[in-house]
Amino acid sequence: MTELATDAHESSASAPSPKVTKTAGALVEVSAESISGSVPPPKHPREEERLAKLQDFTALDSTGSPTLDSLVKLAATICDTPIAYISMVDRKHQWFLSSVGIDLRETCADDSFCGYTILSSDQMFIVPDTKKDPRFKQNPYVTGHPHIGFYAGVPLSDSDDLAIGSLSIVDIRPRELTALQLQMLRELSHVAMNILCIKRNNAKVGAFSDLIHSLLRRLFRFANEWISKPSTSRGDLLDDIISHLNPNQDWISARITHGEKQSYRVINNHSRASAMKAEDLWEKVDALTHPDGSVSGSHKSFNPGIPEQGFALLMFSTHSTAKIEPILQIIVSNQLEQNQWNNDLLQLMTSNVAIVLEREIMNVELVHQASHDPLTGAANRTLILSKLSDAIQNIVPGRVNSALFFIDLDDFKDVNDNFGHHTGDDLLIAIAERLKTCSRENDLVGRLSGDEFVLLANDVGNDEDLERLLKRLNASFKHPHRIDGQHRLHPDK
Repeated sequence: MTELATDAHESSASAPSPKVTKTAGALVEVSAESISGSVPPPKHPREEERLAKLQDFTALDSTGSPTLDSLVKLAATICDTPIAYISMVDRKHQWFLSSVGIDLRETCADDSFCGYTILSSDQMFIVPDTKKDPRFKQNPYVTGHPHIGFYAGVPLSDSDDLAIGSLSIVDIRPRELTALQLQMLRELSHVAMNILCIKRNNAKVGAFSDLIHSLLRRLFRFANEWISKPSTSRGDLLDDIISHLNPNQDWISARITHGEKQSYRVINNHSRASAMKAEDLWEKVDALTHPDGSVSGSHKSFNPGIPEQGFALLMFSTHSTAKIEPILQIIVSNQLEQNQWNNDLLQLMTSNVAIVLEREIMNVELVHQASHDPLTGAANRTLILSKLSDAIQNIVPGRVNSALFFIDLDDFKDVNDNFGHHTGDDLLIAIAERLKTCSRENDLVGRLSGDEFVLLANDVGNDEDLERLLKRLNASFKHPHRIDGQHRLHPDK
């Protein structure tokens, strides 16, 4: 039996014959005597693909749309029916995006007329008399409220021939539609689908915008923290950004690479893709990526369709005078319609992020250079005094909040005179490294002058914390410093 939407009773010769949906072998013939309830609609031959497409529209049920409300009212008026609605059907449920004349939010998919309508992407599904159709005569919405006597639905689909729902009209009595009403109903279904696609695209662009803004927020936060760090790199900044990506946002995997496609950090969003799937996507990216990080000759930040359709690659390079600088790459889901407007919009968004990223890195590097000792990487006098002032302002009476340690190198001039200034520089660098090793994340290591260092310990909880820090300092400076692999400088000599 191939006809899914036929009149179950004999029509008169004068009655118009509606175009019917045909799906070969999709429906088992059921006798009227054997029916005790609804006959569930058959499964769509490409159901899994259809459900995957439907995921892009599932967030639209609670947003509301005055435009859709006006459209269903217009459909009811044109067809002279008391009920009209736009609904979607997933594996178990039918839910209503907009309706007039009926107060339902959700029904079981097995009881839905829409479940039959979506079996075709372009043909109407019409039931002129539900009580004479064996599939619907025992349907709870026929035997009970709203007592459906007539149904007509137009599938809502776009270019891929997969319907996600329907524009439906309902009457409580059996009837037929005129040719003009059929034509107008079909035209309204195209308008409805366009509205849904626009809402879906807006939601996708909004989700993409949220991801972009989260990158910027983390960038600005890290930039403020970076200024006080004794040393860091552009790779550290990018690593911090991908480490704080929100798993609830629409990204699949992120990584940092250097030239020649050398990856040294990859983070997968396990709520969006398995590690195996992410690895497969990166292999496809590498097959298209040039050594300089560009993709297929393009230096764009947004590359739709890469590594494959349904995805896009975001790329943010950090240019400098160095030959090799880290590149941030993020694979995101990209279900937006592939048109020039969408691509241009997303390209503009990602390009702006790339510009801000580069500008912020350069600003922070300049500030870092102005506030740190170029030899040792420790904070200079200006930053030390600024952070010391902040610590004094945050003092809580009766509590140990911060501690300031002074480290002075005795007889440092003798090292320069006897072994040369390059040896003295090596010693200063080694001292700074030992202090950094002893310090904690919020502490500040600084160089006040030639041979004078300080350690500002912040957030000291109690005397025990202070004692542990002192022990680490003493232990660190017990070891001698070797000069040219031959001479040793001892802290007590």
